[in-house]
Amino acid sequence: PFVSCLEEKLLLVTYFRYKLSGLGFCLGPVPDLSVSYFWYPFESDTDEKNRQLMNEIHRDGSVFLSSSVINGKFVIRIAILAFRTKKETVDEATEMIERCLKTVLQ
Repeated sequence: PFVSCLEEKLLLVTYFRYKLSGLGFCLGPVPDLSVSYFWYPFESDTDEKNRQLMNEIHRDGSVFLSSSVINGKFVIRIAILAFRTKKETVDEATEMIERCLKTVLQ
């Protein structure tokens, strides 16, 4: 059961990354586990605007995401770990991110 649950989470993170790349996000390296990071390539003030995006994501709260600084760059992280996390949750997360991005871009 553990191996099949891990395989499912790896497929979900791959699906999530595919959806985000379609929205124009930059992605960190392909993960070995089910944690991935990303950022939006704003034309200027990329770190500050990604912080604004993170604030909008937290304000929305549909799905919890976290952030970090990797190699001096502010990034947003998703961790697909819970056994209850399914494709619907990933879809909800990408829809939330897209909504929040539109707010920041206005």
